[in-house]
Amino acid sequence: MLIRPFEAFDADALADLFHASVRQVGIRHYSPEQVAAWSPSRPEPARYIQQPRSWM
Repeated sequence: MLIRPFEAFDADALADLFHASVRQVGIRHYSPEQVAAWSPSRPEPARYIQQPRSWM
């Protein structure tokens, strides 16, 4: 496994991964209302480019 720094071209895949994780895994541990509030739709990939990277 190669772990590398986030690059702007990763944003689209990260948006897909986040939304799928919340919707498919989160539903096992949270109510449908909580899941819907957490990720009502796939986020815009640009949000991952614009945010500070310290949390990734």
